[in-house]
Amino acid sequence: MKNVFLISLLALFFTPSCNFDDSSNRIQTEYSQSLMFFDENLVNAFPGTLPQYAAFSTNVLNPKELINNCFGESILYMWTQLDEKTMDEYLVSFSSRNMNGYNTNDSSLLLIFSYCDEIESDGKISSGWESVERQKLAKYNKSIPTASPIPYFDIDEFSGENWSGLSNDFKLYILGAESGTFINEKYLEECECLPDKWKHGYSKGIAISEERWVAIYWIVVW
Repeated sequence: MKNVFLISLLALFFTPSCNFDDSSNRIQTEYSQSLMFFDENLVNAFPGTLPQYAAFSTNVLNPKELINNCFGESILYMWTQLDEKTMDEYLVSFSSRNMNGYNTNDSSLLLIFSYCDEIESDGKISSGWESVERQKLAKYNKSIPTASPIPYFDIDEFSGENWSGLSNDFKLYILGAESGTFINEKYLEECECLPDKWKHGYSKGIAISEERWVAIYWIVVW
């Protein structure tokens, strides 16, 4: 992911008190700007302000740098601790909507990830820049044309060596996913790593770990 901003409010408690307000306001502003990059209905599951014990990662604060002749996704993650009441509310809500959630190693899911296997320079195109593993993943993506899309999660704190990039204690709840154009076309690039149905689109949802009492909100548009 390009232009990643990773900011945790927990760190503010270890800074001098005179800097706390300025740092807190800056973080909240950057979070709000990230939300405003997307249509409101795409981020309606996100808290309007960053919770006290939370962090976020995004590549949309510098949208001019999102695309550089390669395929890239516009993405925002926000993760936070949940209390027992909020956790129960989420699980009851998902159950009432018959949402069982996907496990993080479910290879039936379509993965959205940045991809740059061909590079043009001086009018010439050279290929083979991506790793063999990424090329195989791109090929597999095209073999599951109707699969539900999710981002390939790139969050160090919760990483796992499985399909989605998240550790096994999470469950993925997709709140919405549609094909089509959902951001300004100047931020869009075609990609050989996706099937025709999902050349462009969005995916939004929440990943929840009952073990760690953590929720990860995501929106990805490509």
